[in-house]
Amino acid sequence: MASARTSGTSTWPGWNGRPPRRRRCPPWSPAPPGTPGPPLLLLDTCEHVVEAVAEATEGLLRAEPGLRVLATGREPLGVPGERVWTVPPLTTPPPRTPLDELPSYDAVRLFTDLAPTGFRLDSGNAAAVAAICRRLDGLPLALELAAARMRALGAAELAARLDAGLFAVLTADRRGGPARHRTLRASMEWGWALLSPPERAVLRLLAGRDGGCPLTEVEKIAAEDGVDPVLPPLSRLVDRSLVVMADGADGPRYHLPETVRAYASAHG
Repeated sequence: MASARTSGTSTWPGWNGRPPRRRRCPPWSPAPPGTPGPPLLLLDTCEHVVEAVAEATEGLLRAEPGLRVLATGREPLGVPGERVWTVPPLTTPPPRTPLDELPSYDAVRLFTDLAPTGFRLDSGNAAAVAAICRRLDGLPLALELAAARMRALGAAELAARLDAGLFAVLTADRRGGPARHRTLRASMEWGWALLSPPERAVLRLLAGRDGGCPLTEVEKIAAEDGVDPVLPPLSRLVDRSLVVMADGADGPRYHLPETVRAYASAHG
């Protein structure tokens, strides 16, 4: 079985204002005889029904041994034989990247493609565009919402306002589509609603630590806050790409993507 999950800083799916409910999976119908290759079942956005999906998947794999399942979501299903592939975030340019190198970064290309007709990347806006992409962690939804503000604000003002208040700027003026895709705040609220109290506590603690924390420090501050042991909730947050782990010579360090840190700080 294969399972793909989105990374951090893709954004948390939006929430409709009600707690997620358990849903029944649709019935499985085998592929007709003579269909080439093994059957493939795609299960998309499983995080809010992960337990039900895992249970149904195990049953389907037992009933149809040749079945392959591709499941997308914020966390692995945790069923036997699962292989996890993390979808990486869009690449973002480091500070002082030369203008001619900016289009080689995925986030810059997406942002400029979504910008108003006639927008061109040039020496006057390059630094601001690069800063916008970094501030938004290369998240496609956030970049789309930011690009929609370019017509009214321009690149420099947009970058400044994102630094001052991320969630006040990233809203959409469209009426169609899911509510969770209309604002970055709604998107983050969905994911926050799916977290356990210990997971929320760990995010709040890490939000106040610029530059990240080594594991020993995470364990210490979490224990002081009543989260002990901290490794289970911390591991789940890493699995969901809400916490980034960097493994170095001195051991692992943990930090939050900028968008997650901004939301967790506001809910501290």
